Amino acid sequence: MDFIENDYFVLAYQANQLIGFASFADGNYLNLLYAHPEFDRKGVASQLLKAIKAEAKRLGYSTLTTHASKTARPFFERKGFVLIQENRKMMDGVELVNFEMTEI
Repeated sequence: MDFIENDYFVLAYQANQLIGFASFADGNYLNLLYAHPEFDRKGVASQLLKAIKAEAKRLGYSTLTTHASKTARPFFERKGFVLIQENRKMMDGVELVNFEMTEI
């Protein structure tokens, strides 16, 4: 899990409880974005993305890329990301799908 040591992380807390986190690597790759389900549609993921984008911009990157899950894809589309390609991978007999996306 090198990304834990190498990624830039942003954490979201409420009342000393971790409610979300985001990370990016290699300057413009959004590696992780998670908000606790109790905080869906309350702006946590949006604020985390905003903080990641600010740091990426500070480092000289103008766009982010990510691999979004099926459930996360609509969030990223609302934030101005577009689909590059759909990825499918079999793992232990289960097909996993994600979507490579980038900002426009």
